[in-house]
Amino acid sequence: MRLVVLALLLTGCAAAPATAPPTPSATVPPPQPSVTPAELTPAAVPTPVCEAWFIEPVPDAQGCPGPRFGYDATWQTFDGGILIAAEVGPTVHYRVLLGDGTYRLVVPGDGTLGWMTDEVTAALAALDLAPPPEGRTYPAQLLILPWVGELTDEAIDLYDRLGWPTAPAQEFAMRQQFMLTTGEAAVSYFTGPDGGIYRTEALFGTIEWEPVSP
Repeated sequence: MRLVVLALLLTGCAAAPATAPPTPSATVPPPQPSVTPAELTPAAVPTPVCEAWFIEPVPDAQGCPGPRFGYDATWQTFDGGILIAAEVGPTVHYRVLLGDGTYRLVVPGDGTLGWMTDEVTAALAALDLAPPPEGRTYPAQLLILPWVGELTDEAIDLYDRLGWPTAPAQEFAMRQQFMLTTGEAAVSYFTGPDGGIYRTEALFGTIEWEPVSP
């Protein structure tokens, strides 16, 4: 009897088998919004807005007339081209139309109109310029400094390239308008003092010019 009771006691005190912890349920990701083909297409390129022509007479040009500007300008013809000073806001930009059909834009270091001071005027008077040849004249005061290379460090020797002025300078209201094109070239038109229209085209670092109307 004692052996039976002892066996029962030992059996009741035996450790119950370990129970595995419950497996947590997997998290279900929220549904993702569907993407339609329209949302995958790139944004449409806006159509350029054409301006009214600022140039008269209107050039026979292919493209859309774009931004337009007006400047007070000084124009002088030389043996080797044309030199133009355009007052662009508080600055002066020099446009050089060389006789070989190339175009240069020269902007002084600070670009301001303030450089025409008494000191600069005295420096102009001290320039050792030879007298102009017969039938030629001096550049206008606003054009002398770029002509002798005093306003830019660029390798543009305008004195040798342009030579001497063939006529007195003319002051006029210059108009310029850019074309909106889909090609690689940047095209603009501007007016001269005689009412003529000129065209510039910049392509791969080279700028060319040509008259498009007398």
